[in-house]
Amino acid sequence: MADVNERPKASETATAAIDSGAWTKGANSKGPVGLENTSKTLPAGFSNDFEIADASSQSASTKEAPASSQATAISKFDAVAAAKDLNDALNPAFFSMRLGPNGDRVFNKLLNMTPDQFKAVDKEFTKSFGESAKPWFSGGGAWSLEDNIKANLSSSDSDRLSKLIESKKHNDVPAEHRVTGEQLLKPGSNLKVGEINPVTLSDGRRYDVYVPQNADNRAPVIVAMHGAAAGDSIGLMAQESGLTADAERTGAIVVFAYPKPREFDAGVGNVTGVAWNVPDRTNLPKAVDKDTDDRKYLDSVIDDLKTKSQTAEKVGLFGFSDGGRFAQIYAADRPDRVAAVVSHNGTWMNGEQAPTNGKPVMIVHGDADKTLPYEGGMGSVSKKMDWLLGTNLEQSAPHMQAKIWKEADHCQGPVEEVKRGDITERTYTGCTVGEVKEYIVKGGEHALNDYKNDGVRFAQWLLGSADRRQAFSTEGAKFLTRHIVSDLSMKRPK
Repeated sequence: MADVNERPKASETATAAIDSGAWTKGANSKGPVGLENTSKTLPAGFSNDFEIADASSQSASTKEAPASSQATAISKFDAVAAAKDLNDALNPAFFSMRLGPNGDRVFNKLLNMTPDQFKAVDKEFTKSFGESAKPWFSGGGAWSLEDNIKANLSSSDSDRLSKLIESKKHNDVPAEHRVTGEQLLKPGSNLKVGEINPVTLSDGRRYDVYVPQNADNRAPVIVAMHGAAAGDSIGLMAQESGLTADAERTGAIVVFAYPKPREFDAGVGNVTGVAWNVPDRTNLPKAVDKDTDDRKYLDSVIDDLKTKSQTAEKVGLFGFSDGGRFAQIYAADRPDRVAAVVSHNGTWMNGEQAPTNGKPVMIVHGDADKTLPYEGGMGSVSKKMDWLLGTNLEQSAPHMQAKIWKEADHCQGPVEEVKRGDITERTYTGCTVGEVKEYIVKGGEHALNDYKNDGVRFAQWLLGSADRRQAFSTEGAKFLTRHIVSDLSMKRPK
């Protein structure tokens, strides 16, 4: 039995990727030099032979949201207290001894609100604080929350929060499919809705799961995976992707899966780290753990989740860096379990057996990535990692990702290319199976490019900074959810 009683710690050991190149050789090396104290508090809320092939196979309790179900969930949410907390963060009283408005506090307060919760809070804020918060000379009506944010915070904080607020104005779950997260849970699951729940499998491996408050009764599931890291990677993907916030928009359950920590020989001492491991594939490190197959681990994660919650027949995979490589390997080797894939700054290894079953695939990559350069081979960062540990990164070929899935999807048409600011979007047309979309970020480094990325700043300085003008976690979540529910609809009886 998996244990869901273990609660996550405020900070975890892994905060920087192995491929940062920050490790130096030395006896008894334990991790990146200078990174021992760089972990930060995790975001608020961090705490299938599948069963549903179509809507008709669901239980009566999850077929349709009763008229009062969403309203009941909102009634449990204290919009008055939330509005007051936001006002305190934006307009601290003189006697509070705070130095000024706190943009991070506002962001974290709003992050995992549902669209309906945000609407209620915005209304309450305008009603209770809209007049007192605005300057006396400004004129006009009471200020909304967004008006207050623009007036009190820096342009960078204001722009970031504006993106979050705009996202909160959209509920992508069709009205006829909206349910509360509790309605998806099975008896005895012990999962808490609106929180990241740590789950320990029978073999000791761990995964985390977030069941949204604003859920979809078709029960789409997104499995998110980070890349190679020092120590372990617990909490990194949640912190850097903000996918829990996207879950409250799309209604998708989000699972965070983790590779198994192991010892790597650094030549003059061992270091502990993680990388996705598939014995019969070309992995990132040359050293292979023959006793661990992460495809079987992910099988177990998916199977365990279905004992706790309703789930759609196939999952969507969202991988960053080495997690993007593994997501594609899993989709190629377990096509019956995967509906679609997002690979963000991931790669494909030259010489790997290509997938034969087409899938919808979305690829995002920065053209200034020095860990997994788009054109292939090693960059300045990965060369240091290779010197330290020994890797297969000379075979890395991120540009091959779109090509191998184009072949698997039988895309016979021309590649349509559109440039929007710093983003080049390529659409591979004429596909008979799935679709292939590729986004190249001008100046993009080895980081998850999303305004919600709240990763460790020092680690990002080593690897590459996120472009927080973008929203690729949100776009990836929407892409995956769309294809998961589309896969279900194609299987419904006519």
